[in-house]
Amino acid sequence: MSSNKSDEEVFKFVFKSLSHLVLSGLIKIP
Repeated sequence: MSSNKSDEEVFKFVFKSLSHLVLSGLIKIP
């Protein structure tokens, strides 16, 4: 079942995107 590995890659990609958006939002707020 290679789907487990692909899911992990997708999770990492989403986590990076969300973290980047959060950091950008925190920087733009002040």
